[in-house]
Amino acid sequence: MKHSLILLSLLMASEVALADGPPPPPPPAPAPVAVDDSVGVGGPGVMLGLVYNFGGNVGIQLNLMSSRRQDNGVVAAGVAYYPKSANWGLSLGGGYNMRNSTALVGWDFLNRTPQVSFGYSDTK
Repeated sequence: MKHSLILLSLLMASEVALADGPPPPPPPAPAPVAVDDSVGVGGPGVMLGLVYNFGGNVGIQLNLMSSRRQDNGVVAAGVAYYPKSANWGLSLGGGYNMRNSTALVGWDFLNRTPQVSFGYSDTK
């Protein structure tokens, strides 16, 4: 019995010493993540150009595109002004970035017509 009490007191003392010891080291930092170069590199792009909607209107269009990467497909959202009819347009579409230019095909929601556009874009 005496040996049991001594053993129990030693166990309790070692647990207290362990509990009061230094804190555990922090977990290791996460490894760097590789970026995939194949899609959307270069950030979003902007295109300024001419637009033709199949309702017969020709106008000026400004588009925000998903990428400014040259030789790459893009998705675009844009606003257009048609000076002859004094109408505005809002569009979504898709197209292709070439060297400093972009061609798009899309849908004008305000005029409810398909459209095509081509213009200058600062591609990389």
